Amino acid sequence: MPSSPVPPSVAEELRRLEVRWQQLALPEAMSRLPVVRAVVESIAGEPVPDLGPAVVMDQLTVVVYDACLALADHPLAPAGGSSPPASVGAGPKPVSSDGSGPPPAEGDDWVAASPVGGSSPPAGGSSPPAAEGAGMADLLEQLIALRRALTS
Repeated sequence: MPSSPVPPSVAEELRRLEVRWQQLALPEAMSRLPVVRAVVESIAGEPVPDLGPAVVMDQLTVVVYDACLALADHPLAPAGGSSPPASVGAGPKPVSSDGSGPPPAEGDDWVAASPVGGSSPPAGGSSPPAAEGAGMADLLEQLIALRRALTS
């Protein structure tokens, strides 16, 4: 059976996010849910159903797996390949802890590297293929920024 397309560093960051999410009290998780959902939708490149705080980490895991599969030349990738969503590898966008504004803390440049939003496709209407290394690095950066936003 082929191995997972998710690199160990990304898998470890997902694990850390899940642990942090489980540590949040429900009111705190509910207040931070929009931030997590924005990241999920950014990585997915499309709207994702709001299934609440109990499921959002599973949704994140699925969209990260799909993004990694699209970025990697992996045996499980669909025939003919697929391109990752425009937001994967497009570079992160600034976000506050509620997902609506500027970075939450002065001096936390990595927090400003949160993935809310995405790039628009070029005039031709299709996304440029992301380089695997750069796309994976951007994805990992997005996950780290999310974890840090959950711990602030």
